Amino acid sequence: FFHGTCDDLVPYGTAPHHYCAEEETGYLILHGPKAVVEKLRSMNKGYYLVTGCNDNHVWAGRPFKKYRSEIADFMLQDVLLGKKRQIHQIIPSETKCPIVEAPTICD
Repeated sequence: FFHGTCDDLVPYGTAPHHYCAEEETGYLILHGPKAVVEKLRSMNKGYYLVTGCNDNHVWAGRPFKKYRSEIADFMLQDVLLGKKRQIHQIIPSETKCPIVEAPTICD
């Protein structure tokens, strides 16, 4: 998983899509990578999460440009060889997040 904690389209944790209110049209709860990783951890399954602190939806396009070796390593070690590693890499940032509901993992 590659995700910014300040994504205003797809939440990093669990939140409504676009952070809309329950009474709004299109209200839908989404479970982002933080929630999925918590479930994988509890099941002793492998994952590789790269968290971009206070970054936004731009992380959706970064993996194949900047993280090819990490993807290849995960595919080899965890998918093909079945090692089930649980890796969480946090990329710090000085940027402040305008989303009030954003996780505070980067503070």
